[in-house]
Amino acid sequence: MTLFLDHQQRLNLIALYGAQRGTVSEMRQFWTVQDRLTLSAAEEEAIGYQVIAENGMEIPRWDAGRKLAPRSFEFSEAEAQRLKKLIDEWPHFQTGGDRRWLANLLEQLETQPTPNGQPALR
Repeated sequence: MTLFLDHQQRLNLIALYGAQRGTVSEMRQFWTVQDRLTLSAAEEEAIGYQVIAENGMEIPRWDAGRKLAPRSFEFSEAEAQRLKKLIDEWPHFQTGGDRRWLANLLEQLETQPTPNGQPALR
């Protein structure tokens, strides 16, 4: 499955995968996807990306006025199903801020064929 992801989608998916708990095997699978989505040094510079330490936590920030064009990323069927599951089960999305990056991603995931070749139901 090919997904076209901009920097905001990539950074938020890295964070979503990073918030998961699971077995060592599951963590390794999550790390593989996180590593693939990581921004290059040039991409970080282009959006003014930085990590700020606040109250013992690392908080990523970037200049919202700067944009990177979406890039294509290949996900295996298993990775795509796992991603759909993570999104479906995450209880902390917020209507305002998450809609900007999540709506397009959901549309891409929902229009991809299922294992039986039929488009996913909405």
